[in-house]
Amino acid sequence: MRLSLSVVISSTFLTAHAQWDPSRYLYFSKPGTGLSSSLPLGNGRLGAAVYGSALEKISLNENSVWSGNWQDRGNANSKNALSSIRQKLQSGDLTGAGQQVLDTMSGNPTSPKQYHPTVDLAIDFGHSSVESYTRVLDTVEGTGWVTYKAGGVNYT
Repeated sequence: MRLSLSVVISSTFLTAHAQWDPSRYLYFSKPGTGLSSSLPLGNGRLGAAVYGSALEKISLNENSVWSGNWQDRGNANSKNALSSIRQKLQSGDLTGAGQQVLDTMSGNPTSPKQYHPTVDLAIDFGHSSVESYTRVLDTVEGTGWVTYKAGGVNYT
């Protein structure tokens, strides 16, 4: 009896521990209060900052919404430098080739303009009081979720 009980307790602990592996998950016990504490989701072109509350606010972004006019950041020296970079790579000068890539192929100017949120989306779930709150970001899958209890019902 003792052996089987300890196996159950051990396996339960390992499962719970693996569920929130800190190398994969970020988890919080309260909603985000500002953009810096929201959960970022997106694919590089479309993005969302999820705050995670019963009165949810999601800041949406799309990469064409940024400060200033469109800017061509292509480096005019790129095409002319390609053959020299290839020669350096073939001769084994990886450091020289890498430095020349940085010097001649990096975008100009090197710092792009700032992106701005496109719109804030608000969703009111009608839950004024919540308990057992958890907000999670899965950094491997690129997903986030919130789970809590309100009025005796679990919401995820």
